[in-house]
Amino acid sequence: MLSKARVYCGRHLDSKMTTEDKHILKICKYVNSRYGDEEEITSSLTSISSNLNYFHKMLLKHEIAPLVYNKLIKSSLCSTVKYKIKKLGLPLVLQAKLQNQQYKKELVRIKKTMDKNKVEFILLKGLSLDSSELRVSGDIDILVHQNQFLTAIKSLIEIGYDYVGLSSNPHLNPSERRALASALARPRLEENEKIYIENLLAWNNHYEMFNPKNGVFLEIHTNLFQSERVFVEDLSPVLKQIRYFWNTKRCNESVGCYVLSPEHSLIYLCLHNAVNRSPANNTYILKLLLDIDKTIEHGILWDSFVDITVALKTAPFVLFSLLMTRELLDTVIPLFVVKRLEMNCTASQLWMTRIHLRCINSLQSNSILFSLVYRILCPFMFGNRWADRLRWLFLIPILFPPRRKMSGIYYLDESSPLILFTYIINPIRWFYLVMRKILRKCR
Repeated sequence: MLSKARVYCGRHLDSKMTTEDKHILKICKYVNSRYGDEEEITSSLTSISSNLNYFHKMLLKHEIAPLVYNKLIKSSLCSTVKYKIKKLGLPLVLQAKLQNQQYKKELVRIKKTMDKNKVEFILLKGLSLDSSELRVSGDIDILVHQNQFLTAIKSLIEIGYDYVGLSSNPHLNPSERRALASALARPRLEENEKIYIENLLAWNNHYEMFNPKNGVFLEIHTNLFQSERVFVEDLSPVLKQIRYFWNTKRCNESVGCYVLSPEHSLIYLCLHNAVNRSPANNTYILKLLLDIDKTIEHGILWDSFVDITVALKTAPFVLFSLLMTRELLDTVIPLFVVKRLEMNCTASQLWMTRIHLRCINSLQSNSILFSLVYRILCPFMFGNRWADRLRWLFLIPILFPPRRKMSGIYYLDESSPLILFTYIINPIRWFYLVMRKILRKCR
């Protein structure tokens, strides 16, 4: 199965990726020290110098611009190419460094108030993965124990943060919004409010905070992923075993707080890439693949990694992310790891993995056909709720997505009455997109 999956995926990427995309991937490999030939990189940059706008756009889209530009600026490229690169990239490099320095300072304040209120936390993603100050991060993510989440929120409010999740989380129902608002405002809750909070904790794992003084966003997580209402994939084995992630935490001296172990961190990144920022959703970014690549480069106890993956029943998702990283970035994945993961996947799950890989068309877009096939079948293969299966079978999430998503697609305010008309237009829009894709292939 391994050789078929690998050759098939490689053939697909070779035939679908544009020349510019191939050069960008080659440069990404160079950034993570996969290639050491600067002449070859100079040649790639010269080839795409006539379309540097696309190069720049893709680096921004995949959230890797500071990392790539910093490496290219420091290299001994020819002066003509280097001048163009420096002009485009230097402001982004400086901006990323300033932002990450601010995050580090803010992390000190957060740790101080959490220690004072005896709240234990683990730093997720961001600074825990890369201390170079070049990784693009939109916020600080921390994991706290579920029974301490209200204390954690109130601790952050003490140092100037506001809880903004009531307005920004589209999955909350009105009763949950009221109960959570009461929980933050008063020390004691009514019995009916306690029930709503318990129901909320059963599915919602992140709570968004914002510091208006310095513009820092922070997300408090009580688990690694949300369950119902958000993902159709059944991630309950991971969510139920969150204590294992806590038990293997490690102290990272560079950031001064706890982080996940390398093996658990790699599993978390692989799941994030396969479920949350996936090619099927057209939301995948090279930043995540570079994170996976760097985590592997720093050293992984592979036997332990596979054992944990199998115990958490996440083999299909982890396998997909490792194959994707290997195909796009030439990341070295031991053969026995892929074989063991494949042995713990059913035939249908392996087929779904290949379908998911086929969703990758280019760095700019995904395959509409394979994405539709994957997303329709996903609730049947990886989910356990018939409501999700029926919704996807009739394409309801695609034709009639949530109000917030519709406002983004049609550039309307979420409260605008015109949103109602978009639900009439949206099926026509999808018919147009599919027909345009078919006609382009027929030419």
